[in-house]
Amino acid sequence: MLAALAILLFLSSAIQFSAAKTDAITQLSVLVLVPYPDFNPNSGWSNGIELLPAARIAAREMNNRADILPGYNLSLVEASSDACGCITAPIGLSNFVRYAVNNKMCNQVIAVTGLVCSTVTEAVSPIAGRPEVDIIQLSLSISPLLRDTGKYRRLWHLLPSSTIFVHTTMSLIKHFSWNKITLLYSEANVLTESTTDAFIDILSNTTIQHEIIGIRSSPIFIHKALDLTEAESNRIIFASISSLDDLSHLMCEAFSRGLIWPCYAWIFQLLTYNEVLLLEQSFCTQDSLIQALNMSLILNYRLDNNKDNDVLVSGRTYGQFRKEYLDELQKIKSEDFVQDYLSGGYVINDNGNLYSNPMYDELWALGLAINSSLADMKRRGLSLNEYSYNNTPITNLIQEHLND
Repeated sequence: MLAALAILLFLSSAIQFSAAKTDAITQLSVLVLVPYPDFNPNSGWSNGIELLPAARIAAREMNNRADILPGYNLSLVEASSDACGCITAPIGLSNFVRYAVNNKMCNQVIAVTGLVCSTVTEAVSPIAGRPEVDIIQLSLSISPLLRDTGKYRRLWHLLPSSTIFVHTTMSLIKHFSWNKITLLYSEANVLTESTTDAFIDILSNTTIQHEIIGIRSSPIFIHKALDLTEAESNRIIFASISSLDDLSHLMCEAFSRGLIWPCYAWIFQLLTYNEVLLLEQSFCTQDSLIQALNMSLILNYRLDNNKDNDVLVSGRTYGQFRKEYLDELQKIKSEDFVQDYLSGGYVINDNGNLYSNPMYDELWALGLAINSSLADMKRRGLSLNEYSYNNTPITNLIQEHLND
């Protein structure tokens, strides 16, 4: 499985005991920062609650292993970030400051991992990467903009950049000898704008004609975008849309105008087919939307390629993890903060979310990196207990072991 989620690691001096670790235990508190439900129809992905059970399982597994982080336990601090596709990131940023920078119960934040959405990552990373707060960040963000190692030198990525979708589309263009394409994207969004910019850079070195159309969450903009597409006679459309509601509206309107296959070829990045269909459809019938989507090309990451008997890094099988995850998912529904969202209309899928796989992997990647760096720290006369925001040698060591 690949790694994913937004996490912060804290160091505290609390002493307690566990079954597997019989020595005095120092708590490594991990802030799990994931998008909680956002009922704004213009928001994007916000199913972070469904990832929390996977994080809890990973922490529990490592805490029950005497050979993983001896003398330390992982303790999760769960908090929300903004939904993907939001223009600003006030919730994620304020929770980062609240639980990391200004947290009075813990000492220093030792790592920020995950950061699911590009907008939140862009807001948090510059703060977390300053000399005064020199901490590692692990991110699920795929925005090409955030791959600037000079600006984000402590930001460690777990998934390939979205330029992989651009290169895939370019391969199709060359294979079919297409000479014209429309780039349709959501404005004021870090991921969609930077992906489109990356596409433009590549196209600028070719003879392929391209039309660039930005849209906003408004029927007027969506209708105008399709008007322009028809007027330019561009039959190939690469769409980078942040809002599922906008995407549903766009495809319903395209279907009603006949702007779908075989006359038009739509190529979408990061479209989660089932999540679009779960939306309450107000723009067309679900059958029409299904037809439109079935006649489109959808590019996404494969996160469900495990077999039940595959052995995970924990030593357990994927089937065992999956069963425990589904059990934990049912339990989390009864927790007070989740009940608040359920009463507001949020629905937790009984099958969970495939990003739970990367969530699990992310915690293990972080735990193993810190674990393997402990010996190097000891050889160099360093100690994790002495970590501080400006302790660059320790930060460098952990980052080196993440890269191994």
